[in-house]
Amino acid sequence: MNPLRLGLAGLIVLTVLAGSDTAHAVTITTIASADSGSYSAPGDHVAASDDFRTGLEGGVERRGFLVFDLSGVPLDQTVLDARIDVLLPVGGLVSASGAEDFRFRPVVTDVATLQANQVGAAAIFADLADGLDYGGFTLLNPDQGQVKSFPLTPFAVGEINAARGGLFATGLHGVSLSEPFPTQLLFAGTGLAGQTRDLVLTLDDPAPVPEPTTTCLGALALAAMAVRRRARRTG
Repeated sequence: MNPLRLGLAGLIVLTVLAGSDTAHAVTITTIASADSGSYSAPGDHVAASDDFRTGLEGGVERRGFLVFDLSGVPLDQTVLDARIDVLLPVGGLVSASGAEDFRFRPVVTDVATLQANQVGAAAIFADLADGLDYGGFTLLNPDQGQVKSFPLTPFAVGEINAARGGLFATGLHGVSLSEPFPTQLLFAGTGLAGQTRDLVLTLDDPAPVPEPTTTCLGALALAAMAVRRRARRTG
């Protein structure tokens, strides 16, 4: 056989057998909130209302929550990143300073219990502001009427991965509340049909796309040079 042809055949074999890097594709999944609501101190909740207003209302603190159904998230896909997108309605921020801070928190309370009508459920009210936070954010007056995106922490992403196949809940509570102003609200007027309150997930694709490695390409170049030298000698 012609040495050049033999060398090219070797290159083809090398290409097939060489190792490869994995270029992971990702998919974006948007999950609308399955439920939302608000607890007033010391722990009252009306299940019929999806308004998740948070802050101070008439001197009484309120804490909100959002629930997402992750039953459609494939267990063979890992959540790499997550954010919550929420419409802040016009009038949804009531603030003397024009800016209010809040945090997302994990929820330990059973979701069915969280969603039910409650009176004086102090433990649930406390739960909505407890634990490592999922992210802290500031809302400003100009944000009203816009859909705001809130990227969640790696800790939250880990909790979402653990909740795949079930329900995931997060609490919201204000952190810049001050007594001289009896009403300081975030997300007032929320929970209405058609309003955005989504969990947006970036998922690792379970079917990676192979790519030749830099090492493999370098080996192919060296092999090509060797074939050319051999062809010259035998020619």
